[in-house]
Amino acid sequence: ITEQLKSRDCKAVFNVLYAVTRNTQAAGPGGSAGGGGVDNGGSRGGGTLPKGRQTVFNTLRRWKHIDIAITEAFNEAKDNVKYLTTLEKFIEPLYAGTPLQIID
Repeated sequence: ITEQLKSRDCKAVFNVLYAVTRNTQAAGPGGSAGGGGVDNGGSRGGGTLPKGRQTVFNTLRRWKHIDIAITEAFNEAKDNVKYLTTLEKFIEPLYAGTPLQIID
Protein backbone atom coordinates (compact mmCIF):
# COMPACT_ATOMS: atom_id res chain seq x y z
CA ILE A 1 0.00 0.00 0.00
CA THR A 2 2.74 2.45 0.90
CA GLU A 3 4.48 1.84 -2.43
CA GLN A 4 1.24 2.62 -4.25
CA LEU A 5 0.71 5.78 -2.19
CA LYS A 6 4.17 6.97 -3.20
CA SER A 7 3.68 6.05 -6.86
CA ARG A 8 3.80 8.60 -9.64
CA ASP A 9 0.13 8.00 -10.55
CA CYS A 10 -1.08 8.60 -7.03
CA LYS A 11 0.95 11.80 -6.73
CA ALA A 12 -0.39 12.96 -10.11
CA VAL A 13 -4.00 12.54 -8.95
CA PHE A 14 -3.24 14.42 -5.74
CA ASN A 15 -1.57 17.24 -7.67
CA VAL A 16 -4.49 17.55 -10.11
CA LEU A 17 -7.01 17.73 -7.27
CA TYR A 18 -4.85 20.26 -5.47
CA ALA A 19 -4.57 22.34 -8.64
CA VAL A 20 -8.36 22.28 -9.03
CA THR A 21 -8.84 23.72 -5.56
CA ARG A 22 -6.13 26.33 -6.16
CA ASN A 23 -7.53 27.40 -9.55
CA THR A 24 -11.06 27.78 -8.26
CA GLN A 25 -9.86 29.74 -5.25
CA ALA A 26 -7.92 32.09 -7.51
CA ALA A 27 -10.98 32.61 -9.72
CA GLY A 28 -12.99 34.02 -6.85
CA PRO A 29 -16.64 33.41 -6.01
CA GLY A 30 -18.97 33.00 -8.93
CA GLY A 31 -16.20 32.65 -11.49
CA SER A 32 -14.03 29.92 -12.86
CA ALA A 33 -10.38 29.85 -13.80
CA GLY A 34 -11.30 29.43 -17.45
CA GLY A 35 -13.71 32.35 -17.50
CA GLY A 36 -17.44 32.13 -18.11
CA GLY A 37 -18.67 33.08 -14.64
CA VAL A 38 -20.93 30.09 -13.98
CA ASP A 39 -23.69 30.93 -11.52
CA ASN A 40 -26.80 28.87 -10.92
CA GLY A 41 -28.54 31.54 -8.87
CA GLY A 42 -27.40 30.26 -5.48
CA SER A 43 -27.60 32.57 -2.51
CA ARG A 44 -23.84 32.45 -2.00
CA GLY A 45 -23.20 33.76 -5.49
CA GLY A 46 -20.85 30.88 -6.32
CA GLY A 47 -23.27 28.33 -7.76
CA THR A 48 -22.04 24.77 -7.86
CA LEU A 49 -18.39 25.70 -8.19
CA PRO A 50 -17.70 26.45 -4.50
CA LYS A 51 -19.55 23.29 -3.44
CA GLY A 52 -17.47 21.23 -5.86
CA ARG A 53 -14.29 22.90 -4.66
CA GLN A 54 -15.28 22.22 -1.07
CA THR A 55 -15.91 18.56 -1.88
CA VAL A 56 -12.48 18.26 -3.50
CA PHE A 57 -10.88 20.10 -0.59
CA ASN A 58 -12.56 17.78 1.94
CA THR A 59 -11.45 14.76 -0.08
CA LEU A 60 -7.86 16.02 -0.13
CA ARG A 61 -7.92 16.66 3.61
CA ARG A 62 -9.32 13.18 4.28
CA TRP A 63 -6.74 11.69 1.92
CA LYS A 64 -3.94 13.42 3.80
CA HIS A 65 -5.21 12.08 7.16
CA ILE A 66 -5.42 8.55 5.75
CA ASP A 67 -1.95 8.84 4.22
CA ILE A 68 -0.52 9.98 7.57
CA ALA A 69 -2.28 7.16 9.44
CA ILE A 70 -0.99 4.53 7.00
CA THR A 71 2.54 5.93 7.17
CA GLU A 72 2.49 5.92 10.98
CA ALA A 73 1.15 2.35 11.07
CA PHE A 74 3.80 1.25 8.55
CA ASN A 75 6.60 2.80 10.61
CA GLU A 76 5.26 1.23 13.79
CA ALA A 77 5.10 -2.17 12.10
CA LYS A 78 8.73 -1.81 10.94
CA ASP A 79 9.79 -0.97 14.50
CA ASN A 80 7.86 -3.97 15.84
CA VAL A 81 9.58 -6.31 13.35
CA LYS A 82 12.96 -4.94 14.37
CA TYR A 83 12.14 -5.41 18.06
CA LEU A 84 10.83 -8.96 17.57
CA THR A 85 13.85 -9.92 15.48
CA THR A 86 16.10 -8.76 18.29
CA LEU A 87 14.11 -10.75 20.85
CA GLU A 88 14.19 -13.85 18.65
CA LYS A 89 17.94 -14.23 19.20
CA PHE A 90 17.37 -14.56 22.94
CA ILE A 91 14.13 -16.57 22.90
CA GLU A 92 15.13 -19.22 20.33
CA PRO A 93 17.49 -21.05 22.77
CA LEU A 94 14.59 -21.38 25.22
CA TYR A 95 12.75 -23.61 22.74
CA ALA A 96 15.55 -25.57 21.09
CA GLY A 97 18.52 -25.30 23.43
CA THR A 98 19.82 -27.42 26.23
CA PRO A 99 19.94 -26.02 29.76
CA LEU A 100 23.60 -25.13 29.28
CA GLN A 101 22.83 -23.22 26.08
CA ILE A 102 20.04 -21.35 27.85
CA ILE A 103 22.39 -20.26 30.62
CA ASP A 104 24.88 -18.91 28.08
